[in-house]
This record gives sequence, structure tokens and C-alpha cells, in this order.
Amino acid sequence: MVTLHLRLEQFISGFKIFGVAIWAQVTLNVLDALLRLLLQKSLMKSMIW
Repeated sequence: MVTLHLRLEQFISGFKIFGVAIWAQVTLNVLDALLRLLLQKSLMKSMIW
């Protein structure tokens, strides 16, 4: 019974790490998209001026 409990804890902690990794990846993708958008806008402004 103890080993089952330990395995459950390991599984849950692994799942948490996996969830954090997904969240981090999504956040990075959003930040990347925002940076690209800002860079494009600033490049367009510098071309106009």
C-alpha cells in the first residue's frame, strides 16, 4: 500500500511538472509572437520616417 501511495505521488508530481512545462511553452510562444509584432511595427515606423 505504501508503494502504491508513493507511485501516486510520483505520478502527480510528474504531471505537475508536465503541466508547468506546457504552461511555460505557451507563455514563450505568446511572448515570441508579441515581440515579433512589436519588431515589425517598429521596423515599419523606421521605414516610414
